Amino acid sequence: MFKNLKKILTEKNITNKDLAEFLRLSEKTIQNKMLNNTEWTLSEINQISKFLCPEYKVDWLFSIEDKTA
Repeated sequence: MFKNLKKILTEKNITNKDLAEFLRLSEKTIQNKMLNNTEWTLSEINQISKFLCPEYKVDWLFSIEDKTA
């Protein structure tokens, strides 16, 4: 799960539905990407980091929570 990305989107009041519309994807696809079941494309990462969260570094936004910890 991308906890940093989720946290920032929540703070900015951007829902999965909003993100899906912004990226022109389905809400289910966003859910799968947020759970790391489906990979983000470079284009999607760039759009999110450039337009929605430009004040954060990409590697921090998209760091994956270690499920084994």
